[in-house]
Amino acid sequence: MSAERRSIGRDRGLTLAYCAAHFGKSLFWNCGTLLLAFFLTEVAGLSPLMMGGVLAGSLLLSAATDVVIGRTLRRRLSFTRSAAVLQVVGCVLASMALLGLFLTPLAPGDVRLGWVIATLLAFRAAYSLYDTPQNALMTLATTDAWSRSRVAAL
Repeated sequence: MSAERRSIGRDRGLTLAYCAAHFGKSLFWNCGTLLLAFFLTEVAGLSPLMMGGVLAGSLLLSAATDVVIGRTLRRRLSFTRSAAVLQVVGCVLASMALLGLFLTPLAPGDVRLGWVIATLLAFRAAYSLYDTPQNALMTLATTDAWSRSRVAAL
């Protein structure tokens, strides 16, 4: 097949694979926002004030790490294969950090807040490594505006 026909947005299999990866990434993001508010207060035992502060701080870090990763890794994000590899690494690291975060109830009460902060910050940084390549791939693996629009709509 020609390169044009094998692009995301034009090739059904590639488009579905990209959309599945994006769906998985979105599940991570939603887990890192909506579910964590419940988890941190009801399961991990943090007060609502501490939970709000931790989540707000981690979201600020997330915004900063997106910029740092984009600038630091811009050359690697310019190629489909290396962007895909970065995405896989980010996914694995984000999964590990999230699993660590879910171990919070097992931590002694006096270190729980520190554990939450460390693992949530690790999750946010790893998520940026997962998210930034995913966003770059939409541009790298599509050949025209129509394809990008189709993929973004899906």
